[in-house]
Amino acid sequence: TEYQRFGERVQSRISQALARSLTAGFPHADAQERLTAVETATELGKRHGLRSKKQVKLLAKCVMELGATFPERHPEARQILDNMRMAAWRKRDLLEAWLPRGRKRHALLAPYQAAQAHDDNYRPIDDEERP
Repeated sequence: TEYQRFGERVQSRISQALARSLTAGFPHADAQERLTAVETATELGKRHGLRSKKQVKLLAKCVMELGATFPERHPEARQILDNMRMAAWRKRDLLEAWLPRGRKRHALLAPYQAAQAHDDNYRPIDDEERP
């Protein structure tokens, strides 16, 4: 049990250090937001085979900028992460190259996703003067 507790404390300190390293890139976010993003990124990384510090840090950046569910909303990111034949380092490189495009896509689609206007693209023309 002591060894297990030690491992949990080490993991906690690693997560906190990683969250602190995100301070420069995200000064508007508080410490708890950054820590939550790192924890979410760690879980996401475990599911997709990305476990190194650099890989988790990149995922945390994606979570901070695009939200915790970014793979579901961005098909290119999902395609990169879901490729089980690709090495983890390659996934990280491709995801890092994709991130600027993902930021643009996210910025363009955010107003429509918030209003859910993308679901309703048909609007009938009502003419009130006609019987």
